[in-house]
Amino acid sequence: MPTFVARRLLVSIPVLLLASVLVFLLVRSTTDPAARLRRNADTESYARERERLGLNDPLPVQYTRWLGDFVRGDWGESAKGRPVSAEIRRALWNTTQLVVFGVLLSIVAAIGIGVISALRRGSAIDHAFTGLSFAGLSVPTFVFALLMIELLT
Repeated sequence: MPTFVARRLLVSIPVLLLASVLVFLLVRSTTDPAARLRRNADTESYARERERLGLNDPLPVQYTRWLGDFVRGDWGESAKGRPVSAEIRRALWNTTQLVVFGVLLSIVAAIGIGVISALRRGSAIDHAFTGLSFAGLSVPTFVFALLMIELLT
């Protein structure tokens, strides 16, 4: 068992590196971090900002710098000028509360549905709960979330 886990961890390293390269290249090809200056400033300020951010360096150099910063926890600034790590920390508490509440709610609902289905095995309510359970497992989470937003707001 430990060798299986060790092998999986070793295999995950190149997979994570490849995924990070792809994400980096996709982000670099679709966005320009200095673009917000292009609208508000002259071309000289825009060029200085690109130089300051290292956007004029070759892509391998940019990727290496980006990966090093990421590993050190320096994730840059958001579009609002605040550190991204601080933004994530701020949102993490609300996300944790939401996840814990959702898990507890789903456990209570699952136990209740399971007990009712066990007591009324083979009945119409058992079949209805079984069908709803399969439907709930089949619907992607993001679709269910959008449906709940529409339903509850």
